Amino acid sequence: MKLPSRNVRAARVGGSPIQFECIYLNTLRFPGTPPMGTVDVVFGKVVAIHIDDDAIDEQGRVDVLKIKPIARMGYYDYTTVDNIFRMVIPGNSKALLAGLEGSPDKVRAAPGKGT
Repeated sequence: MKLPSRNVRAARVGGSPIQFECIYLNTLRFPGTPPMGTVDVVFGKVVAIHIDDDAIDEQGRVDVLKIKPIARMGYYDYTTVDNIFRMVIPGNSKALLAGLEGSPDKVRAAPGKGT
């Protein structure tokens, strides 16, 4: 789906190699258990993705090992990505592989899938 072009000057974190520009949708507030407060989960629609050219590898993919993204684990714990492994779907069928990026259009267009 192609989004309409627009002139937005969204604030971005300068040191981040990848940034998502979003439009706010809503906030869900979950009650906490005292003495903790509430927990807010904010949802937004991604309308643009900004990727630093230095974060792209020779195959045109994001070099995750280079940018070392941070992930929240829970409690006070965080982690970074330090290795990558691949799990290929058995059968190597284009119909099986279609839509791995989450594109329903690719699944419909795959040989043997139909609509």
